[in-house]
Amino acid sequence: MERKKIISEVCLSDPLYLDRGDSSDDTPYRISLAGVRAIKTGKTHYADPVGTALLRQAISQALSKELGIEYDPQQEILVTAGASPAIFVTLMALTLPDNDILVPKPYWPTYLQMISSLNRRMIFYPMPFVFGEVSPDDWYNTLRSKITSSTRLIIINSPHNPTGTRLDAVWFDLYPISWTHRKSAIIIT
Repeated sequence: MERKKIISEVCLSDPLYLDRGDSSDDTPYRISLAGVRAIKTGKTHYADPVGTALLRQAISQALSKELGIEYDPQQEILVTAGASPAIFVTLMALTLPDNDILVPKPYWPTYLQMISSLNRRMIFYPMPFVFGEVSPDDWYNTLRSKITSSTRLIIINSPHNPTGTRLDAVWFDLYPISWTHRKSAIIIT
């Protein structure tokens, strides 16, 4: 694979690709067996478009147990067929035409199609590749300078796609401050 060779020569010794929603590894055997089992038991039709009731109930219980937060599995939990539909539905629900959406650069290519198809504007902010190249305070000030009255969403993902950069607690501690700057902006992560 030429792409893997180029990236490994530039920065990573053994890159793991998730940029297209298709892992560079084979499907784990136990997951393959579960798929076969589902086919053999007739579970071959579309599931509920918001996720099966059993799955949404399990998610609700896990959120309660692990994070101490309560969500109604029938009204407040939505399961999608991957990150792309979840992000797209979120962008549709939380923004209006001509809203600004702050996006880390480099960015996941699908953001461009999603945001432009909804007639929203992408405003880029830099995502550091290596900590130490920029301090958390400098990075936050840069991000904050991009927020305007038109800003509706700030997309932050960690580990960052496509770089793999992980933001630790020092970086995340800065985010709540942005609420005081523009109360109309929502962070999705």
